[in-house]
Amino acid sequence: MPSLLGILLIVAGLGDTFDTVAAILSSGSPVVTSTVTFLGELLLPPWLLIRGHRLTPDDPHQPLNANDEPGARP
Repeated sequence: MPSLLGILLIVAGLGDTFDTVAAILSSGSPVVTSTVTFLGELLLPPWLLIRGHRLTPDDPHQPLNANDEPGARP
């Protein structure tokens, strides 16, 4: 996953968390930050659809399974 997409997902998660905590703690209308921080959540599905089908076992960016040894070939 690209670093920028990862950062955007972290920001989106923090915005969702802030919205939830603000809704619980505030007695009036809550502040909604997720309308600004949703970009990472919006970009993740297209990235997975476009990049996800191109991942192969020989791709260095794909993590190994827990039972695989580095350098081992199936």
